[in-house]
Amino acid sequence: MSTDRDAERIVRSWLREDRHEDADRVLNTVLADLDTTPQRRSAWSAWRTPIMNTYLKVGLVAAAVVLAVVVGLQFIGPTQVVGPGPTEEPSPTATPAITPEPTPAAFPTTGLLTAGRHSMTREGVSFSIDVGSGWTSNGEFLIGKGVAAGEFIFWSDTPDGVYADPCGHEQGPVIGPSAAELAAAVAAVPGTELVSGPTEVTVGGRPAQYVVIRVPEDVGCNAGEGGFQLWYDEAIGGRWPTRLGDTIRTWIVEADAGLVWIDCETVSSVGAQTEQEIQDIVDSIVFE
Repeated sequence: MSTDRDAERIVRSWLREDRHEDADRVLNTVLADLDTTPQRRSAWSAWRTPIMNTYLKVGLVAAAVVLAVVVGLQFIGPTQVVGPGPTEEPSPTATPAITPEPTPAAFPTTGLLTAGRHSMTREGVSFSIDVGSGWTSNGEFLIGKGVAAGEFIFWSDTPDGVYADPCGHEQGPVIGPSAAELAAAVAAVPGTELVSGPTEVTVGGRPAQYVVIRVPEDVGCNAGEGGFQLWYDEAIGGRWPTRLGDTIRTWIVEADAGLVWIDCETVSSVGAQTEQEIQDIVDSIVFE
């Protein structure tokens, strides 16, 4: 039929046109061609009715529109619905575990110390010492093996001065705050004998003053608490020898946060091995 060929021609013509041509132009072209193209009569043309012609026109138009839509979709591609995507929950940021800094021990615990390093805090200064076997702690200020082998006193407060009258318990004026001034006062405690010093030394990498004195046996009063007095701190009391005739070594260290006062008492007959062990402990001091 000429109508079919015409429809085919129209559609092919449309396909050759620009792909963005809209459906209204295609529809108008099809309708115009249908209305103006003469139909060739045939033997059975009398059996066609106006209704049948109308159906044919509508069918051709519908076919053209459908074809236009299909071709257009091929150019355009699949339709996508654009909208907000799913909201992603932010990944929780891992909080690093905070490890609290260990609080330095005020002093090694009471009892026999294990051989090795032990920490303490004196006058607000933290440091550690290395001890061998056999040393014990009173848990407050003293580490020793007995006076014969040495007894260290690590002062929690730096002494303020020395006694002007050791047997009469008369305190001298407050001295310092320099290590050199305090060391000079220790070297001059009335009734004592100066063995050595004051000497400038180094303890734990810090400058220090070193003084060694001896308490004679004929000082005129007894040793021990209530007896001969050496130096004092107004807050915690004074220092006295355990017995007359003993030797006392004193280190006054200039740490960053203040002075650290250490003294060690031994009997006068202390041997070289014990003296070396005492010095080794002082040399092992490490300030934190």
